[in-house]
Amino acid sequence: MSWLFLYAIVLALPWRLSILFQLFDPRSTKDGVDFYGRPSNFNFHHIPRRGRWTIAVMLMCNVILQLVQSTLYIHPWNNVWDYFKQPNGTILLVTGPVQGCIFGGGAAAVQIYWETKLYEQDPERFEPSIFNTVVEVFKARQANISYKKIFEGICACNECCGVRASERQSAAVMDDSK
Repeated sequence: MSWLFLYAIVLALPWRLSILFQLFDPRSTKDGVDFYGRPSNFNFHHIPRRGRWTIAVMLMCNVILQLVQSTLYIHPWNNVWDYFKQPNGTILLVTGPVQGCIFGGGAAAVQIYWETKLYEQDPERFEPSIFNTVVEVFKARQANISYKKIFEGICACNECCGVRASERQSAAVMDDSK
């Protein structure tokens, strides 16, 4: 189990390091610019600098504590398996998931909070956060709108490439038939 958590942490490490290093880059001191100082429409880059600091630090704490926990768990310490059988040894088993919930979940909550605020300020410019999407789905379901109709219009590519989800799906079916 520890290997799975370690794999998830290592897989996300490049993004976590890049958002942390961006905060030290003098080109990226303004909100709304990407890693190279260019204007960006990506929601994350418009989160205020303090919010991005909070997210980056919490995610890096998650990485460091998961690496420590995995090292303690995986390293062949003397009688480590016997230690885990004792009641106080189970503390080590739960520290990984608990710190993951605190730091990883906390970073996600901060990011969802700021993305929700951005969307509420300018819904034409920013993509809705997962919170906004869930709220819209619940409101639509209360109005007896089918799931098919609800999710028909949800596609990040509609704005950038002008292709509707149904058109992409029919194009993919035609490509598969060749």
